[in-house]
Amino acid sequence: MSPGSARTSREGADRRAPGRPARPAARAGRTRAHAAWIWLHKWIGIATALVMILLGLTGSVIVVWKEADAWLNPRLYTPSSPAVAIGPDAALAAAQATDPAPVAALLIPDDVWPVYIALQNRDVAGRSVFFSVHVDPATGAVLGERDFFAAAINIVYFLHADLLLKPFGGHEFVGIMGFVLLFSSGTGLYLWWPRPGRFWRAVTFRWGSATPRLLLDIHNTAGFWTSVVMMVVAISGIVLVFPDASRSTIGIVSPTAGYEPPPVAAHEGPARLTAGEAVSIASTAVPGERVSSLSPPNGRSGTWRVNLTPREPGNTRGLIGSLIWIDAWTGEVLKKQNPSTMTSGDLLYRAQIGLHNGRLLGTPGRAAIFVSGLALAALAITGLWLWAYKAGARRGVARRRAERASG
Repeated sequence: MSPGSARTSREGADRRAPGRPARPAARAGRTRAHAAWIWLHKWIGIATALVMILLGLTGSVIVVWKEADAWLNPRLYTPSSPAVAIGPDAALAAAQATDPAPVAALLIPDDVWPVYIALQNRDVAGRSVFFSVHVDPATGAVLGERDFFAAAINIVYFLHADLLLKPFGGHEFVGIMGFVLLFSSGTGLYLWWPRPGRFWRAVTFRWGSATPRLLLDIHNTAGFWTSVVMMVVAISGIVLVFPDASRSTIGIVSPTAGYEPPPVAAHEGPARLTAGEAVSIASTAVPGERVSSLSPPNGRSGTWRVNLTPREPGNTRGLIGSLIWIDAWTGEVLKKQNPSTMTSGDLLYRAQIGLHNGRLLGTPGRAAIFVSGLALAALAITGLWLWAYKAGARRGVARRRAERASG
């Protein structure tokens, strides 16, 4: 008789032994439920592991997206002088001198990208291509231009946003992965939860352990220490992928205004308000914040849309900047979304991008998101390795039993 069959016989005898207390039904039910959660956590993790590795690693890179792009492309981001000698109108003119296509947005120089960046939709061989034109703020010279979506760092960005499969539902698929991550983080925390007195042992690992034990410790420890951050990342990612449904859900508790431009009265002739005047009006309307970007009026809107960010983050609610729409003919501020006047729903919705990339909480927040992305990849890799190891061990046991039975 094989050891396995002997153990089965002993277990059957134990179950039939008179006077032996039966396992309580409630405890048996909990055991079955626990096993079901383990099964779900394992197979959902295995099925989505490769996608989670990709999303985790690209998410970490995106935390330092601007810095990485500036480092990879110094010629596009190195002005001839730190002084800003030209205004936004000259930057727009320089960009349109390279190509007359309308400018969709102009990014204002900041500490990381110290140049003007004009974003244009150009017609290239009959197809629309999004270009960025980089303008030296000291001289007005064009430092360079490029297909925005073909830049290496932006390929990483869109790998994270839609797996480069946006026409095929890639963006929505990434949103569904947010639900999967939320579920996996919650079930992982539940399954990991240690017995009383074993907490610190459960949240650390020992380098001298055997490989399977070490990888299990890394899996459990990384999952515990980053679980809350991953849940925040998952929820914020879901909100960003499904904005309409998210605003409707938030609106149940507090209304959200949305980002539609306000209506503009009919005017004759071209818009008269310059970019410099729009910047000045916005800066006056929201003192204490600086203009970070502006979008000129186009065929759908007769307004300048101006984005502002806090000069001193501690002075604003939620570290969220303002949005202003200005009549391109009269200079009237038609709509203003400011953190001090926003509804709780608007603040919550506007906070999601800052929560997702960590910028809402400054350097500590960005560091937490960066580490959580690496941890997500580590969880997927260690989970796959442990599954493969255990599957191999089970096959080895079955093979040895078969050999003993046949011998």
